Amino acid sequence: MEKIRSLRAAIEAAIPDLARNPDRLVIFVNQGQIASASITSPSFEYRYEGEILLTDYSDHVDKAVVATLLWARLNEPDIFTNYHQGKPGLSFEAEIIDEKKIDLVIRLPLTERVIVRELESGEVTIEHIGEPPPPDPFGPAPGNLQVVFGQYDENPVEDLTNDPVA
Repeated sequence: MEKIRSLRAAIEAAIPDLARNPDRLVIFVNQGQIASASITSPSFEYRYEGEILLTDYSDHVDKAVVATLLWARLNEPDIFTNYHQGKPGLSFEAEIIDEKKIDLVIRLPLTERVIVRELESGEVTIEHIGEPPPPDPFGPAPGNLQVVFGQYDENPVEDLTNDPVA
């Protein structure tokens, strides 16, 4: 499971104290499932809950949350699109140890696609596939934007083409 390793590295990079004290950052994989939708291909998907445990954590909680969100934006973007569909995103719990320290748990749903290929030689290759790039929130590149910004001439239909502006 490559995503868990990547998540740990991202948190350690964002919170150097955890890199210096690796025993205070514990990562768990919970409720794991292996999903395969084909009897003709051995490819599959890991589905699990990643659990981040920060012990004796004295930085601001926001720092850990933002590090996790920044990682998820690139590595598990479905967390953000699923939120709008009513599916759970990140969750957390904290145990207050004293005025300066907490034990913090952050949980997030993770998936990881694994492509398995059986070669003619009998060899099997296994490849973990990253997430596709997120779609552009503004859609495809527009054509002639002069119409939008008020440069109408006598032939407005021509302005709506995708021809570049001369």
